[in-house]
Amino acid sequence: MIHFYASFWPPVAATLVLAIASATPIVHRTRPWVVLAGIGIGVALLLYVPRLLRTAASPINNVLTRDVVASLVLALAIPSLIAWLGWVLVTRGTPGKVRCLAALAATLATWSLGPWVVLLVHCTSGDCL
Repeated sequence: MIHFYASFWPPVAATLVLAIASATPIVHRTRPWVVLAGIGIGVALLLYVPRLLRTAASPINNVLTRDVVASLVLALAIPSLIAWLGWVLVTRGTPGKVRCLAALAATLATWSLGPWVVLLVHCTSGDCL
């Protein structure tokens, strides 16, 4: 479990940056917010994908293709979800502190469910039964 979180540090860091940035005035302007979210997610994927592919390429690790796809989807979807949440909350007139706390709570909830999502994807073919 610790290895899972250790390998996901770039997307987790991007998610935390977007959650904290959702309290700033930049989220009020759509274009800069989308650019910031895109840059954050892009940098996170650039830092995460090589390590994931190195781990998947090693026969010792026995990583399945669906595990790699699930990890990539998770690394892309969660920061995107948090950026979208910050934007939705600002369009509804939510104060900055509340936006930040809601985004941080959503970050904690989604990343704590991450290992279970990957495990569910891993066991979908019946290999684990």
